[in-house]
Amino acid sequence: LAQLALLADRLPLPARARQALSDLAPKGVIEGLSWRWEGGAIDPRRYQLKARVRGLGLSESREPGQGRPGLAGADVAVQATESGGSADLALRRGWLGFPGVFEEPRIELDSLDAQVQWSRKSPATPGAPAGWQVDVRQARFANAEAAGQLEGTWRTGETANDRLPGHLDLSGSLSRAQATAVWRYLPLTVGDAARQYVRHAIRGGVGQDVTFEVKGQLDGFPFPNDQGGRFRVKVPIREASLDYAPAAITGDAPDVRWTPFTDMAGE
Repeated sequence: LAQLALLADRLPLPARARQALSDLAPKGVIEGLSWRWEGGAIDPRRYQLKARVRGLGLSESREPGQGRPGLAGADVAVQATESGGSADLALRRGWLGFPGVFEEPRIELDSLDAQVQWSRKSPATPGAPAGWQVDVRQARFANAEAAGQLEGTWRTGETANDRLPGHLDLSGSLSRAQATAVWRYLPLTVGDAARQYVRHAIRGGVGQDVTFEVKGQLDGFPFPNDQGGRFRVKVPIREASLDYAPAAITGDAPDVRWTPFTDMAGE
């Protein structure tokens, strides 16, 4: 894919296509490619695509506000048409990137297996953007900090005002989780002060049988008082250590220092 992207830069392609290839910086080896289309190659009226890609890598967006995800180290089998498609994903020792979602956008993964389906809904009025829905099924993941599974559905909003960031219905569980890594997975919609407190206050602990759920329009996340949606996390924890007033937050003043709590268990 990287060599094809370099070759495309020397072909008479529209500037938009060349820029897209440059931004994505694709990597990997295509196997068994079948591609048919009607109309222009950049914006075809109809198309059919079937392919396997080994070692797929795509760069996440670098421009503020774009939020295009990226990945590396994935083997993907994909089938797609202009109305939707499906993909089987297997990632080993790679990463997923979510710019604008997490403080550290890249999540390193030892393994990830998932089935993904997506569909496109034609706009009700000419010139309006299409609607999209993405379903993730049987997703299982693991890295040094956590292991678990999830399923979910994301779709664009019904109107132009709430089209993005869209609506999410997600649920999952963690069979294991390191408490000291929780801050990495708190989205930026959780304020910086709260994320930094969690980062410095939690000094140890192991979570098991953790469950989480997100349901609602994402511009309202984390849905205070369940307004506009639902956000739940249940974390049974053992061997936990908590520095209630961490020096990184309170400074070194002795009158605000507390003795850390250790060897705690709870939920």
